[in-house]
Amino acid sequence: MQTIKKTYFTIGPSQLYPGLAKMMNEALRNNVASISHRSDDFRKIYQQTKQALIRLLKLPANYQVFFLGSSIEIMERIITSCVKQNCIHLVNGAFGEKFYETAKIFNKKARKINYGNGGFKAEELQFPKETEMICLTQNETSTGVAIPVTAINKLRQLNPRPLLAVDIVSSMPDVNLNWQLIDLGFFSVQKGFGLPAGMAVLIASPKAIRQAEKLIKTGEAIPGFHNLLT
Repeated sequence: MQTIKKTYFTIGPSQLYPGLAKMMNEALRNNVASISHRSDDFRKIYQQTKQALIRLLKLPANYQVFFLGSSIEIMERIITSCVKQNCIHLVNGAFGEKFYETAKIFNKKARKINYGNGGFKAEELQFPKETEMICLTQNETSTGVAIPVTAINKLRQLNPRPLLAVDIVSSMPDVNLNWQLIDLGFFSVQKGFGLPAGMAVLIASPKAIRQAEKLIKTGEAIPGFHNLLT
């Protein structure tokens, strides 16, 4: 009986990278899974991975790269580390809604601007002066709405003061972003990278790190297992 080979073009997890099995076998042969996360060998693997991402995504040299467990965890770290009170969420689907709900869970004064299944016009948006962060989803998994990079750039140019946090879970590594205009970008690896679920990446600008430092020094960051400094 012939076995039908399935290829998964699902929204995530999606089809694994064809060479992944060979790579994992090589890692197991080299006992990578047994090395200490405090060892020099692990530090080398971490630095190699970080530098590969910097090259692939064309990240500025002074941006920080963090590895976490999931994109939802990253939403929490962003809110608890970088928002004192006020954030605005441009919502066009379930994951934008989740980012907003995360801020509400931590008792932030979060405001939602709902666009349903559409995008936004940056020039029509007006934000209160106390806005600390603008949050949006570039490619909304639940609706298929993709915000053009040009619209994100325009949003930043018209609103240079607040931090700009962008969910790029269903975008990377295919969408070419201008990272100089983005303070916080995050994605998980089980979609465009073709890897198993269980790891996510947060990219943070110096401006975002300074905000995290400020809130920690003043005691206004929400304590947790992790923040952008630890």
